[in-house]
Amino acid sequence: MTSRPALLNRLLDPERVVVFDGAMGTMLYAKGVFINQCYDELNLKAPQLVREVHAAYAKAGAEVLETNTFGANRVKLSQYGLESQVSEINRAAARVAREVWATTTSSPAQSVRLAFASSRTGRRASRKRSRHFTSR
Repeated sequence: MTSRPALLNRLLDPERVVVFDGAMGTMLYAKGVFINQCYDELNLKAPQLVREVHAAYAKAGAEVLETNTFGANRVKLSQYGLESQVSEINRAAARVAREVWATTTSSPAQSVRLAFASSRTGRRASRKRSRHFTSR
């Protein structure tokens, strides 16, 4: 088994290309999940679909699998009324990815790593009006 420092050096080697998985959302859409649904919630509601996508990317040669958590933050999930389930959704995503990881890393040659995927919230940062701020 390769040591952690050796794996990290391999992943960070500027002379080497590291192959990540692809677009989780695109693959889920291809499996029949419509775009008006919360893809992150599938970690809870349909983990087998997410598992299948991870497994397909690992089989295709991805060295790094990203969790299905691109929009799993409080702001994005509030669009679906799921803001109270941020932790649960993220933990489920990690669990699903680890299950696939456990089945694909049986040999050192196929050493798949996991990464947490995250996006921006989609909201602009705003400044609160200060009593010291005056506009004309």
